[in-house]
Amino acid sequence: MHFDGWLNLDRDFRSSPDIRLDLRAGLPVASGTVSFIYSEHLIEHLTLSAGTRLFVDAAAGLEKGGVFRIAMPDLGYLVQKYLRNWQDQEWLADPVYRSIDSAAHMLNYSVREWGHLYLYDLDDLSSRLRTAGFDFVAQRQWGESPHKELRDLERRHDSKLIVEATK
Repeated sequence: MHFDGWLNLDRDFRSSPDIRLDLRAGLPVASGTVSFIYSEHLIEHLTLSAGTRLFVDAAAGLEKGGVFRIAMPDLGYLVQKYLRNWQDQEWLADPVYRSIDSAAHMLNYSVREWGHLYLYDLDDLSSRLRTAGFDFVAQRQWGESPHKELRDLERRHDSKLIVEATK
């Protein structure tokens, strides 16, 4: 997804990025020069160590008071669905997933498919962001933020874990 008014980074040319970049090699921004960073459904495709590096790079690149908004799948949500009503999920209504026939199958599919390498829950993500250098981490609702620049950015309804980390 390309956002007007933002510097869009992606390694996939199909998203029409301003800069084609693989963030596993680091986020190349000068220290303290960025006001906002937004990521939707990226970090869970990185290893834990690459994700941690991205958190550190983002904290370094943000100016004091800058905000890193992250939207991604939520491991906690998936575990709750596994323990309760696993079939009550919008994505499972798609006929392509009709072979998913049990809670265990759903959870394994969610964790292992779509290129996921590490799924976070709120506590894990918050802790890792604080360790990376963020002073404050707050959970947010889909499309909502106290910062107008960060409102209504989510495009994927499976973004169940949304946080804003402030430097």
